[in-house]
Amino acid sequence: MASRRVAKRIGRVALVRGIRTRQAMSHIFMDLERRGNHSRGMHMLHHISFAVTDMKRSAAFYDAVLKPLGYQRVVSYAGWMGWGLEKREDVFAIKLRKRDVKIPGSGFHVAFAAPSRKAVDAFYKAALQHGGKDNGPAGLQTEYGPHYYAAFVFDPDGYRIEAVINYTYDKDGYRLAAVTK
Repeated sequence: MASRRVAKRIGRVALVRGIRTRQAMSHIFMDLERRGNHSRGMHMLHHISFAVTDMKRSAAFYDAVLKPLGYQRVVSYAGWMGWGLEKREDVFAIKLRKRDVKIPGSGFHVAFAAPSRKAVDAFYKAALQHGGKDNGPAGLQTEYGPHYYAAFVFDPDGYRIEAVINYTYDKDGYRLAAVTK
């Protein structure tokens, strides 16, 4: 039954937008993915958390850098805070640890999904204004693919984080399928 509803929706999208069915399918499945309606009803990761040494500083930093990406603080307790989509559980959290915080080496980073290139730019600007350090300015990163637009920063504790969008767009500005190398 669900597949019949999806097929009808694909036809409507194709008709309204005047695009091929294949493109319409990519719009539908990206929309379902964005809402968390994967074929098995799951995401790969439930959440990730960072240990931080100064909760107030880190909370201000993540409030500022995650807002342009469409995330907001959804959980706030004395020793930890979490960010996610509105009215959903946290996906990214910080937890206060006064000592023994060990930052992973250069092979580790977290890449936050961005809704647009403007959001990537705003993420980068906010990071630098709130105690982050540059690790690669916002822009097209062609070494990762022809449409890979990202910004790289260190958070106030030294974690490597990134904001990225890796999609192509049709002539009307509609997002097409994710690009893989």
